[in-house]
Amino acid sequence: GVMAGTLDLIQRGYVGAEMRDGTLHFRPKLNDRLDGLSLPMRFRKTSVEATLKEGELTVATQTDGLYQSIKVGVGDEFREIKDEERYVFTL
Repeated sequence: GVMAGTLDLIQRGYVGAEMRDGTLHFRPKLNDRLDGLSLPMRFRKTSVEATLKEGELTVATQTDGLYQSIKVGVGDEFREIKDEERYVFTL
């Protein structure tokens, strides 16, 4: 239970990850004490790596054989990210 709570705090508290309308939304909260953060997650059967560092959020998908794309949004900016692609959102 404690580990799940810690992961939830990081995913929602710092990265601001939430799923809405079939889209993975991020609302990152930058923190001067946090030098960077990278965490893996799964969204719609797709492996995703979200990295928050130096005013940027990088979202990358990883090969797992399913070759699905996902829709990602940060603020008003939305991108479809395909398998083995990455996109850098400037915050």
